[in-house]
Amino acid sequence: MSADVLLSRLSRVRKTGPGRWVACCPAHGSGANTALAVRELPDGRVLLHDFGGCEIESVLAAIGMSVADLFPEKLTATEAGGDRRYRSGGHRVPAGDVLIATARDTLIAATVARGIADAGEATDNEVNLLFSVAGRLATAVEVTHG
Repeated sequence: MSADVLLSRLSRVRKTGPGRWVACCPAHGSGANTALAVRELPDGRVLLHDFGGCEIESVLAAIGMSVADLFPEKLTATEAGGDRRYRSGGHRVPAGDVLIATARDTLIAATVARGIADAGEATDNEVNLLFSVAGRLATAVEVTHG
């Protein structure tokens, strides 16, 4: 998902910088004007922070979305198989690239874990997302060891 979908459902959206916006929090009652910060990362993930303290799940539910909507759609096996970046093929990948990918996936896992901790249970989307992260990390290990 791009931030455009989310932003189209918010009111009083104002751009504050490249890939950054503020808007009114939809989880507050009418008349409330607490700021919701929105940031779209280069990899397509969308981050939210409500300065009024609303839970992200509440903010998203108020506009008919879920936490899974903040992450780009995962590649299908066919798409990944056709892209050389996702095959080990015997070549080594620079350690810095692996660390960047690992850091991103760790952030995804931490975000999902926070959602699970707050809700008390995992949704199917959250479990699938964690398995995707685990698979990418296993592939990173395979690729870096040639």
